[in-house]
Amino acid sequence: MEKGFVTVGKITRPYGTKGALRVKPLTDFPQRFQGLREIWVQSPKGERIRMEIEKVEWRRDWLILNFPGVNTRSQAQEWTNSYIEVSADESFSLEEGSYYIHDLLGLPIYTEDGRLVGYLKDVWRLPANDVWALKTDSGQKLIPATKEIIKDVDLVRRRIVIHLLEGLLD
Repeated sequence: MEKGFVTVGKITRPYGTKGALRVKPLTDFPQRFQGLREIWVQSPKGERIRMEIEKVEWRRDWLILNFPGVNTRSQAQEWTNSYIEVSADESFSLEEGSYYIHDLLGLPIYTEDGRLVGYLKDVWRLPANDVWALKTDSGQKLIPATKEIIKDVDLVRRRIVIHLLEGLLD
């Protein structure tokens, strides 16, 4: 994903026979879909296409989208595994101390004494707390993303500082 776009959903499969698409929201703000009139769709081939939204319907924890000109199940099938994106300037404001994952990925991780530990590779969203996957010289390491561990996130200086508890990276 480029910095100019934010992924907010994934088209998982067709829904019904009339071209509707089943979408899994990938956002903490699923209500954003109600107001969207156009989006960007990133196909599995890497093509980014601007699309209008004709209709949005909610079904439990997923939604159904309709695009103009997509009228059959086979047309809808072509969009399966595509990602729905919006322009980064359409991102919702976050509370102090909260960050968009795409802003954190790739940032260097330092200890409080300034030693480079590695780079943030992935964020796992788990019920108790997020877990960060770090790419280090000795392979992938996992750390809990808690206030006890994460001491500073500086997006301006593009760095993260952690409190290195004994045994955390062993």
